[in-house]
Amino acid sequence: VKLSETAQERIYETQEDIRSVEGEVKENKNRIAMLNADLKDLIVVIEQQSNQIRSKQDQKNERYEELQKMRSEKEKLELQIEQLASNIAVLYTNFFDNYGKSLKEFEGRLSEENLDIPVLKSRLEEVRKNIEGMGYINQMAEEEFGEVKEQYDFLTKQLDDLNRAKADLDAVVLQIKSRSEELFLASYKQISQNFQEMFRRLFGGGRAELTLVDPENVLESGIDILAQPPGKKLTHLALLSGGERSMTAVALLFATYLVKPSPFCILDEIDAALDDRNIGYFLSVLEEFARKSQFIIITHNKHTVMGSQTLLGVTQMEPGVSTMVSYRIGNFAGEQVILNDQQQAVSFDEEGQSLGTS
Repeated sequence: VKLSETAQERIYETQEDIRSVEGEVKENKNRIAMLNADLKDLIVVIEQQSNQIRSKQDQKNERYEELQKMRSEKEKLELQIEQLASNIAVLYTNFFDNYGKSLKEFEGRLSEENLDIPVLKSRLEEVRKNIEGMGYINQMAEEEFGEVKEQYDFLTKQLDDLNRAKADLDAVVLQIKSRSEELFLASYKQISQNFQEMFRRLFGGGRAELTLVDPENVLESGIDILAQPPGKKLTHLALLSGGERSMTAVALLFATYLVKPSPFCILDEIDAALDDRNIGYFLSVLEEFARKSQFIIITHNKHTVMGSQTLLGVTQMEPGVSTMVSYRIGNFAGEQVILNDQQQAVSFDEEGQSLGTS
């Protein structure tokens, strides 16, 4: 029982110690909370003080820069003052050298007349600077100006002449263009009418027409060819068959030829794509044109050969030797002429008998 009482006392003491420690812990926590609050306030104060210090430092730097600028400006002004003093001394010296008098005499007069010497000096310095700013004065400037002006007037006159000439040329070009358009349209109209007629004759009917691609600019406009052979629809030249295109081209050729015939005309295998029927139409028209002009036709078509008046051909009577053969039909019917290798004409009759050389 005695031991138990001792243990209870120790437990009681321990509990008292625990309560005491807990009180101290609580008190310390409160103190820590207060210290943390004070610390936050101090941090805010420190930041404010730091900002103020930085602001003061920036102001200090700005004041220092201004001070440096003022010192630099002061040095420049001192140099200018020294330069002005030196210039004034030079002016006094030059004035005395040029006129044999001192400027101080005039200063006395100016003071008597109540004139401000510093103002006059400032004005004098300004005038001197203006003169120096003009730079070197060319004594030949007036003479050079006269020469340049003379050349300028000459070139101006030439420019005026060129402008007038250009205006005249523009007028002439306009007249030529207008006249060319008139001639073109007149020829175009006539060729278009002839083309329609020749097309009907060569095809035995149908119709054809020429159309300007750009009627507003006839001199640079292209021309479309539309054709309608008998039994077909009106269509573009490119959509026709080879023979139809050839006959249409022949119609256009003869239509153009009618406007301004020439003494002779050379046609190179113009009948290559024509069938027998179209060859007949072609030869009938060609025979009519041949009454006024000479036509030279390169052809391999037997019908065209039969419808010709004079035949010229190349053959080989001997291997490797080309011989020109001429056969005249019409006034010289039946007479055949062969050019031998000596370029001599050997004539034969219809039975093949030689008529001699020439």
